[in-house]
Amino acid sequence: VLSAGELQDWVDKIWSLPLEERKLLPGLPSSRADITLMGTAVYLAIMQVFAFNELYISTRGGSFGALLEKPINKDRGF
Repeated sequence: VLSAGELQDWVDKIWSLPLEERKLLPGLPSSRADITLMGTAVYLAIMQVFAFNELYISTRGGSFGALLEKPINKDRGF
């Protein structure tokens, strides 16, 4: 489980690193270091729009998860 604050910290950290340093991050395949920043930013934006406080990390890949219930966000009109 990763909180929205922790994910924001990762976005900030990854944003500050040049590509060559991102390639050295433990657990991150170096071949994906160029797209990791955009992926984390997309997850953070989804969490903000849908008011999710936590992100559950799966080792099965992104296609394994699903949005089971749409939360109500009256401020955004949905």
